[in-house]
Amino acid sequence: KFRVIVEHRSPHAPTFEPVRRQLAVIAPSASAILVPENAVGVASISSAAVAVEVFAHGANPIICLNARDRNALGVRRDLLTATALGIEEFLLVGGDAALGGTRSGESVPSLLAAFRSFTDEFGNNGATAHVTSRLGAVAPWKHEADGLFLQASFSIDELHRWRESTTFSGPIYAGVLVPPSAARALRWTRDLPGVTVPERWIAALERDEVLELVEVRL
Repeated sequence: KFRVIVEHRSPHAPTFEPVRRQLAVIAPSASAILVPENAVGVASISSAAVAVEVFAHGANPIICLNARDRNALGVRRDLLTATALGIEEFLLVGGDAALGGTRSGESVPSLLAAFRSFTDEFGNNGATAHVTSRLGAVAPWKHEADGLFLQASFSIDELHRWRESTTFSGPIYAGVLVPPSAARALRWTRDLPGVTVPERWIAALERDEVLELVEVRL
């Protein structure tokens, strides 16, 4: 099943207006909205709270639960809250290092185990938990997840080779980044481990050219 999942930018101030403007544009054409949480180690409005806005725009949310920011009690609290709100899809992430480079809280495997324990207790009701993966070997515990969100890649051949090498049986979602400028593409290549924007793309962006799209089959 083919889905278009769009990640929005969560507010870093106590207002929903920025996310409402984004949702008005992207919600009508997306299969689901990925709601990040405390991305790049900066506090943002709770992903569960933003999911209410996603529902209000007629879209389905997939909320991130960040292992870095939760202890075991916090995990259960947020699963209770999300389930009460009708949220059914989760992306479990480790999280970038917070300011000062410190990390605390749970691990992603422990989040996944807590999710399974929670659904065993209260019933699954269609709830799914996804995890992330780079284009390398998939850790054994990740095979217990319901789906994989892949790190962004700019090589179709690399994606095909990776897909042929893994036995993961659930849905797999390819990560896509659209660089708005040559400067942004260069920054991604420099700052995001494993992400390399092709030089010809960067050169075309510098010339303000439109690249031809290629048909993609995954």
